[in-house]
Parts: sequence; structure tokens; C-alpha cells
Amino acid sequence: LPTVKPAIDAAHRRGKLAVGHASTLANARAALEAGADGLVHLFNGTQISQPETAGFVRLARAKHAFVIPTFSVLESMAGVRAQPVAAGSALAGLLDKEQQAPLESRYGPTPKPERLAVPKIVTAALHKAGVSVLAGTDAGNTGTQYGISMHHEMAALVEAGLPLQAALEAATSAPAAAFRLGKRGLIAKGYKADLLLVNGNPLADITATQHIEEVWKDGESV
Repeated sequence: LPTVKPAIDAAHRRGKLAVGHASTLANARAALEAGADGLVHLFNGTQISQPETAGFVRLARAKHAFVIPTFSVLESMAGVRAQPVAAGSALAGLLDKEQQAPLESRYGPTPKPERLAVPKIVTAALHKAGVSVLAGTDAGNTGTQYGISMHHEMAALVEAGLPLQAALEAATSAPAAAFRLGKRGLIAKGYKADLLLVNGNPLADITATQHIEEVWKDGESV
């Protein structure tokens, strides 16, 4: 904390966001109390008391902080090998062997899916309380891969209890707002035209984001 608090204060003096990595409830609370604008990672565990959950959620809400659970890497830490894409998705065929390799491995040597109980409980409670929950993967870690893991992350948020629309917003408009990215994250006049056309309706089935028909970058089809 003697390092963290001055670092956060220095970032704020320069108009920057301070985002903290945390892997325990105690460290997550400490980062928020020190003034962090957001947290990357929740924390694995098999059980958490209602008072602990409620207290953490109250703190995050009081601090107007956002939280990025990063289920993709939490699953890896729990030894769970999650399927990065749904059956029938063409995305899997876009990865070569080297790119697939991280998705085939995990940090935890033994599958312990019960350790995902706590982040699921906390994620649902954060959303219910109105705390901004964002989709992020911590790609680069074992069990993750850039881009493709984001589709799995949205599905994991739905599994944790977020409504479909909230999970979609967690990967689009919510991070644009949290990270002050200006006119991004929405389909609206004057907004940056980075778009995906998908075959299906993510508001009925979140895995529809994996069935991509066309991509536009700055309004140009790529």
C-alpha cells in the first residue's frame, strides 16, 4: 500500500485512470480503498459469505469503480479447460497451431471448477448493484488468446448471471465509457464505425457474436 496509494494518486494528478490487478478479496478491497478506478481480476474461491460479498460490492459502488472479472484466466487458474468458441463456430478454424496452443493448456494442474463459485457470485452481485462489469480476458496468459477469448468471456458473464444485453454491453459500450474512449462502443451517428455484422441475435444467444459475416474498421469493410 505505501507504493500503491502514491502510484494511484500520481496517475490521477495526470488525468489518468489507475487500474489494479488483484487476486484476493483483501487486495481487491485495498486497491479500491486506495482509489483505484477499476479492478482487473476477481478472485477464485469455493465460498464467500454474504456479508463479505455485500461489503465488497458496497465499496466498489461507493468508489464508482468498474470491475473486469477475467473469467478466461480465472478458469485457467482453476484448471478448467473451457471451450473458447461454441460448436459450429468458424472462428476456431482461423487459429493456427501456435495460436491454439495457449487455449489447450491451463495454469491449474487439476480441474477444480468449484473454485469459480466465488467470482460468479461476486460478478452477479456487482451487476445487480449497478457496478460496471466489463468483459476482459487478460489474454497473453495460459488458457487465453487475443480476440477469440473475448467471445468466451461474454458467454462466461452470462453464465455468471448477467443478462444477455449486459454481457454484450460489457464488451462494447461499457468499456468505452469506463476508459473514456469518446464516441465508441455504440452504433450511433458520429460514433467510430468499428462494426461486426453477425449471423444471429446476441440478445437471444450470446454465442451469435461468434458467427461473423463482415467486419468494418473506421467505416471500411475489411
